[in-house]
Amino acid sequence: MNVSVYTYTLGKMTKMILAPVGPLQYLLNSPGLPHIYSLEQAYRLLEQDNKSRAANFFKDYHTYLKKGLLWADRGWKNVCHYYNWNSDQNRVQWPDASAECQYYFNKAMSLFSKEMVKGMFYLGAALHLVQDMCVPHHSTGVVFDGHLEFEKWAASNWYSFPAKTGLYSSFTHPVQWIKQNAKLSAQLYPLVSIENGCSTKSYSKAAETLIPLSIATTAGFLDFAYQKFTDIFPQQNLVKIMS
Repeated sequence: MNVSVYTYTLGKMTKMILAPVGPLQYLLNSPGLPHIYSLEQAYRLLEQDNKSRAANFFKDYHTYLKKGLLWADRGWKNVCHYYNWNSDQNRVQWPDASAECQYYFNKAMSLFSKEMVKGMFYLGAALHLVQDMCVPHHSTGVVFDGHLEFEKWAASNWYSFPAKTGLYSSFTHPVQWIKQNAKLSAQLYPLVSIENGCSTKSYSKAAETLIPLSIATTAGFLDFAYQKFTDIFPQQNLVKIMS
């Protein structure tokens, strides 16, 4: 069996097994506010960076993108929101963020011409994974060791670390966004690790990179998705689909 197919199937089975103990998840999870903050600030960056068409396109479906962003963490879906950028990607391993992101992105693309709202919902879920990779615990595959503590701190201090511009990488696949963010954030893991003696000072040092990275790559990923959509559906067809 294809490794990627096997990996996604294993992830789906894992979520089904964990579903009955869903309430426990809330002890391990922080609210999704940083995901929403990144999305809202990304619109501003797109407009600032002369990408108003993309900004306006997605702002029209903000409600559904937001629902997808938040849904991605429910029902133990987040057991597959981890990644180790330095691992051997050719072997069968625990289902990770790259497989999830690719799956949701493909689903969004397949729904786009039929049910725009559902397509945007799944695009929001794919975007969630890209943003998660800006948290060192996610990019190194560490569930605890200060994970929740850092995410709560980041949510409370979010607006102290704005992004100046979007990050528009010339990628061809959504998984490349996962790998990019994971590689950048993993290097900052010692700054947010309890075992390594993290502090408010080290949190701030990490956040100087991580929070702008989340906002900038949210803008970049939206622009990437917009380009993919318009390649498949030229502007005249987009008008028909959206009407």
